[in-house]
Amino acid sequence: MEVAEIAVAGALLLLVLLTTLVFVRRRLISDGAPMFLCAVRPTREDPWRLRLARYDTDALLFFTLSGVSLVPSHVMPRAGVEVLGVHTPSRGEFPSLIDDPLVMRCAQGEVAFDLALPRDDCTAVRSWQEARPPGRPPRAA
Repeated sequence: MEVAEIAVAGALLLLVLLTTLVFVRRRLISDGAPMFLCAVRPTREDPWRLRLARYDTDALLFFTLSGVSLVPSHVMPRAGVEVLGVHTPSRGEFPSLIDDPLVMRCAQGEVAFDLALPRDDCTAVRSWQEARPPGRPPRAA
């Protein structure tokens, strides 16, 4: 075998290994729950950061898009977050990787942040956030 053949074989093996690791990480962090691509911006001056988000029973978990960590980079508790408003982003306000995005302005205590996600997922997140947490009795009319 020539050096070039060994280099190509090594590069292909590395590509297969990296693809497998990304797939396995995604399966481990999803834990069988639906996941979606979103972006988080802590303040309006900060850049958007792409994340994978997953619903948990009492929180929305955000994971970095790349990397090896199986631990969420941010946790948005269901009960502690208030949606302050939703708007369609202006051209250039948002990265173009998310189709038909909406920007949700949220507050967690005194801390406000923006969450950008696809329109369908925005509706799902708002519904999930407003829903009764498990184990709590329904409100009496």
